[in-house]
Amino acid sequence: MRQDKTSLRPRKTPTQSRSKFTVGVILDSTTRILVEQGMEKLTTNAVADMAGISVGSLYQYFPGTEALIAALRRRHHDDVNQLLNNAIDSSRELGFEKSLRAVVRANVEAHARDPQLHYLLDVKYADVGFEVLADEPRFSFAGSENEPVAKYLREVAGVKRARAKVMAQICSEIIGSLTHAAVIHEDLNLDSDELVDEIVSVILGYFDRSGVSGPY
Repeated sequence: MRQDKTSLRPRKTPTQSRSKFTVGVILDSTTRILVEQGMEKLTTNAVADMAGISVGSLYQYFPGTEALIAALRRRHHDDVNQLLNNAIDSSRELGFEKSLRAVVRANVEAHARDPQLHYLLDVKYADVGFEVLADEPRFSFAGSENEPVAKYLREVAGVKRARAKVMAQICSEIIGSLTHAAVIHEDLNLDSDELVDEIVSVILGYFDRSGVSGPY
């Protein structure tokens, strides 16, 4: 579903603590309606009622439900990306395999934190409020020049920059799809430690088949 991008922009960005609190309550209420009742019950009136504010107050910040979902997705993605960035920063000096393992574990933990919401935003309702602004965060960590996969491929394995970017993106897709299968869809009967081990093994196997060898 193609959206008018102006309908996805918040009307204003909260700067005061009170307005930030109000927007947080609005998005929490949006989450609750989506998870408990589904998209068909999501209206600005329903969100305002649950948030305990007037619909006019809601419209000060959001022009409609598409903007609510876009803002909710941005907040959720920001939270997940913060976990991934923290994992990258804290493990950068541990060597590639340990750094990769830390990032994979952070990704698994992020999905497990609120799997229902993640499923609704990234799978079931992915086409609603999806065409957001160019700066909307994504879950992929492959776009960064300094993320561990691309950095390792370039600096240690000698892979050219363009190829390293492609391989890093493939690794990101592997992590995302296997994590979705295990955590969101529950198609894989694996605990979190087993899942991390399997994902790391798949990525290292991909490296071997691509002619990239250790030291990992």
